[in-house]
Amino acid sequence: MKKVKYLFPRFGKMLLVLLIVLSAITVSSVNDEFNVNAWDSNVPHGFVRIKNIRYPEWWGRKVPGISGWSTWSTQYDGRWAYCLESSKNTPPEGSYAADVINNNPNVRKMLYYGFGGPNPQGEFQAGYDLKAAICPNDSYLTNDDVKYLLTHIFLSGAYSGDWNGFNEQLFNQYFGGSYGTNIMNIYRRIIALPDPPTPSFSPSPSALGTVAEFTAHVDPATKQQITNTVTFNGKSDAVIRMTLPDNVTIHIAGTTAEKTGGVCGVYAGQGFYFTAPIVNGPDDMPMTDVTGSGCDNFIALAIRTGSATNQTEGSWSWDPNAIRMSMSIDWMEGAEFSINKVDNFGEKISNAEFDLQQWNSSTGTYEYLRDMNYDSSSSTYKTGILVTTDLNQGKFKIIESGVPSGYTQSSAYEQEFSIDGFVERVNINPDMEGSQVNVKISSMIADKNSIMYEVYDVPSSVTVIQFPTWSENGGQDDVDWVRLSKESDGVWRGYKYMSENGVYTIHGYYNTASAVNLNFFGSNVDTTSSGATAVNNRIMDKISVTKTDETSGEKLSNVKFEVFAQNDITSPQGTVELKAGESAGTLTTDSNGYAELDNLLLGTYIVKEIEVPPGYHRAADQTVTLSISDTTAELVTCDLSITNKQNNLKIRKVDKDSGELLKNGYFDIFNITDNKLVGNYATDDNGEINLSKLEPDLYYIQETKQPDGYKLNDEKYYFVINSDGNAEISDRNDAYDDGTFVIDSNGDMTITAKNEINLCNLRIIKENDDGKALEGAEFTLYSDEDCTEEVDVQVSDKNGELTFERIVVGDYYLKETEAPKGYRKILDPIKISLKPVDGKFTFMINDKPIDENDENNTLTIENYLYTGTMTVINEKGSLLPSTGSSMTIMIIGAGCAVMTGVLVYNYKKKKGERYTNED
Repeated sequence: MKKVKYLFPRFGKMLLVLLIVLSAITVSSVNDEFNVNAWDSNVPHGFVRIKNIRYPEWWGRKVPGISGWSTWSTQYDGRWAYCLESSKNTPPEGSYAADVINNNPNVRKMLYYGFGGPNPQGEFQAGYDLKAAICPNDSYLTNDDVKYLLTHIFLSGAYSGDWNGFNEQLFNQYFGGSYGTNIMNIYRRIIALPDPPTPSFSPSPSALGTVAEFTAHVDPATKQQITNTVTFNGKSDAVIRMTLPDNVTIHIAGTTAEKTGGVCGVYAGQGFYFTAPIVNGPDDMPMTDVTGSGCDNFIALAIRTGSATNQTEGSWSWDPNAIRMSMSIDWMEGAEFSINKVDNFGEKISNAEFDLQQWNSSTGTYEYLRDMNYDSSSSTYKTGILVTTDLNQGKFKIIESGVPSGYTQSSAYEQEFSIDGFVERVNINPDMEGSQVNVKISSMIADKNSIMYEVYDVPSSVTVIQFPTWSENGGQDDVDWVRLSKESDGVWRGYKYMSENGVYTIHGYYNTASAVNLNFFGSNVDTTSSGATAVNNRIMDKISVTKTDETSGEKLSNVKFEVFAQNDITSPQGTVELKAGESAGTLTTDSNGYAELDNLLLGTYIVKEIEVPPGYHRAADQTVTLSISDTTAELVTCDLSITNKQNNLKIRKVDKDSGELLKNGYFDIFNITDNKLVGNYATDDNGEINLSKLEPDLYYIQETKQPDGYKLNDEKYYFVINSDGNAEISDRNDAYDDGTFVIDSNGDMTITAKNEINLCNLRIIKENDDGKALEGAEFTLYSDEDCTEEVDVQVSDKNGELTFERIVVGDYYLKETEAPKGYRKILDPIKISLKPVDGKFTFMINDKPIDENDENNTLTIENYLYTGTMTVINEKGSLLPSTGSSMTIMIIGAGCAVMTGVLVYNYKKKKGERYTNED
């Protein structure tokens, strides 16, 4: 190119320097991204001048000094080449070697998208008339000449900052409007395009994107293996090719295009993935070269002649060996089934035994394959990798061969499954529209991250069911509303692949004709765990109690018991579930006296009555040991028959001195706590009162009526019936001598209330046989029959009366010790009894009770004392003859006459018996 001095004013030169600096900054910031292996910079290629192209006359007329400018169009190795340093001379024709330009993306883009490049864009495309837009009146220039000239100017500016006479601001100034900007925008649009396409995969584990890795998971909807999707990038005619097994299908993403087996191709811009069956699936594809046509790498070239005055020319080529495209497919080689073994309380079980069996299609039976191993790190039992073969057809069976001690044999786990089947992870029964539905969430055995949602028994009014699902890590920002569809069997189903390993939250919503987004459940699934949960039921205990009255056999209701652990109670796995002394629960008897407490672990317990039925003693604690005697048992039952003994209060009424039991002593029983009278009771023939079933409270007893012949004992005797139904002495009592309160081993109390014997009076009326009162008669009262124990001596007064006052009730002997003058003494003592007989105070003379109609002998009460009155008659006395004298017969006769007269007299007077002296 010819160089014209002083083309630009000083401002233009400053702009040129600025562009050079900016170009240098751009170049220095780009990393060397590609390694070109096939291009040999030592091999020269032919450089040829094609045509001298003059600048447009339109420019020359407007821009000072530019009218004589021109440039040579050249080719290198058969492709267009351009000046990269316009101020220097165009090299002469010849063969020159070229270096690869990797560190200037703007040069690469102009060579790729500009005129003569492999992919012209915008104004450089074949159908665009750039000449008409730039210089329509310059007839000597063709449209290609103009496109070449602009590409030449842009490349020189991008490479060296030498814009070959073009200046955006000056062109706007000289030509008016935005003429210069419009030209510069062509450059800007090219530079904004992506770097020339290099064959690559996206995503790719390699920095250059030359490797595609496919990993299969299971599509739960189709029960097939499905890989991730990879996009192939490159120039429009680029293609990769691979050979697939007969059971592998390639799919072009976003289309229905697919091909199974054989040689397959994928073109640049297409995303693709693979599917294959789970059962009898394919072998892995190792890393394989799939480079096809058009996969060569675009390279920008710098052609240097070695002369400092010759400019560097720019061209391009393809490096066919720089990029080799490779891919691999990692198919699922099999599945591993695991069992999370827990008991019905959620405790992990580590000592179970499982047999793994596989199907034998020849015999039509399952056959032992191996034992399952316990993995302590995951607390699961694992099958190891299960591989589908023609013989087993992907079918397996697990049998729990050894149920650990302490668990029911009937809960042994047994499960048939196939590798392409599902295993249930969640089973719940929420309400939907007033009905209960069954929600099941299952994962595929072959791939625990492939989930199936199912809802059974959905009401007909439901129109839409959706399961919004999100990961714990991503939160609701990654929520996926999985929509379920109603299938031909009436079950609503949907599918979700959970790509992350972790916990996913799942909610359920449904719509009806009148409402939307009604939530009906929430749950979660942990994709870090796989397989099924097998539950062993603990052999549990039940304690039942039948509660009765010990005496009557009556069933006692509302009696409450609490069951305590005597020792530490452990689960079958040895975990302490209940510490010694802790409560295992309570039970209360019903109307039949029955109660039970179940869900008890094996061990030793204490059954304690904590709420005693009113009026009964607390039953003794029962110790119960529950153990397994039958390995097939599912429940160990202990039936207890516990009786309650009625509490009893005994009141004994005794003579204070003799201890004799006294009947007809009346007592009030008063409940102080409730401030009410319980009742009034009398001692029986045995001198006792027996009261049963007193409720726990504070009481007292008090005598309200004493036995005849005794003083009233009005003391209050306080006692307590405690919560155990046992009697206690209240501290309200005064001090009593030993024996007043006695509590026996059963907790029953006996209260002995003592009565002092009462006093009485004995009055004697002394008369003669004519009824005249006799003064001076002396009587002595004795306490013994022999009349040796004198009690008192009294002499009748002028009224013929004498009284033995305030003598103790009892038996006495009365003897006349001195008769009135002229009267004879009564020789024999008279037995006098003043005392209770059969509960009634009685006056007896010589052991014969006085008659109620006897006027001479009476029993009255005077001044609160019983008073017995007896009439004693003395007759006139005379000397009796000596025995055997002549007067004997006469005296006897006279005596008989007198006696007869007395009898007649007494009969006529109809009086009671009066006691007289003998003749």
